[in-house]
Amino acid sequence: MIRKSTWIVLLIFAILLAVVLLWQRMQDQKASEATPTAAEAAERQYLFDIAGEVAGLRIEHVGENSIELVKDENGQWVLAGSSALDIDSASVEAVVGQLSTLPLVSTLQNIPQLQDLGLEPPAYRILVIQKDGTQLVASVGNATPTGSGYYVLAGDRRVYIANEVSLQAILDLVDKPLPTPYPQPVGEIPAGEGAIPEATSAP
Repeated sequence: MIRKSTWIVLLIFAILLAVVLLWQRMQDQKASEATPTAAEAAERQYLFDIAGEVAGLRIEHVGENSIELVKDENGQWVLAGSSALDIDSASVEAVVGQLSTLPLVSTLQNIPQLQDLGLEPPAYRILVIQKDGTQLVASVGNATPTGSGYYVLAGDRRVYIANEVSLQAILDLVDKPLPTPYPQPVGEIPAGEGAIPEATSAP
């Protein structure tokens, strides 16, 4: 016959086992919500899922300064509130055009605290506005230890590593002077204007 004390020990053991299993299940569920599967990671190759034309871009260097670029009615990139003559639209278009193919290097499988990655608060915030009004956002944190990329928090709330070279070109729009138009070539002086008159003899 099993003694009463033995039943008590078995009951305590069963309760502890149930608690451990419940805690493990909660941790597994939490990890599955925070970590994308291999299939999900493979599907996302670029930082921004841009389906149409980019009509606006805002970059904020948190705590420093920010810049907002928009396309005017002629399709030229301008600083918000200024004229197209202030910047070289073609040069800006070349950089902004990289947004739709800004590559991701990898996905973090085990995500540490966001503040440890420089993402809370972030170093930069990027807002992309498509022509149809759709807005895409991303936060940029610290550079990776190898210097090959930046930690980024995408709009799907997952943490990725974005290619350093491609992303730096975008961030430079707020940190460095924007390219300005080349000076227009000076036209030829019309005949008769600015010519030195020939000397004439006195009457």
